[in-house]
Amino acid sequence: MVLSPTDVVQPDLLFISESRRSIVTEKNVQGAPDWVVEILSPESARRDLGLKKKLYANHGVREYWVADPSSRTIQVFTLGEQGYELVETAAEGGAASCRLLPGLIAEHASVFRSE
Repeated sequence: MVLSPTDVVQPDLLFISESRRSIVTEKNVQGAPDWVVEILSPESARRDLGLKKKLYANHGVREYWVADPSSRTIQVFTLGEQGYELVETAAEGGAASCRLLPGLIAEHASVFRSE
């Protein structure tokens, strides 16, 4: 995903609305998607929560989710005037709801399966 000539990132999951379909090219995505999900790992957490979160906000990604296997939570952020605002945290027994796609719900038990 190319956000600018110097900002190239690869989110774990993304959604681009039909009205913004033109940013999808044969080679890559040229611009910010509407919704991004990052799944944290020990190796990626610092970058996902720091640099990438800032880039997503600066380039207008409207909704940003963070799935954290170590804390077993899903955080939902929406873009406001001052950057991202945490609007929901789904933990054990809960679910995360997408603001951009009404009806899209990530059940905690489906994301973090018990072994």
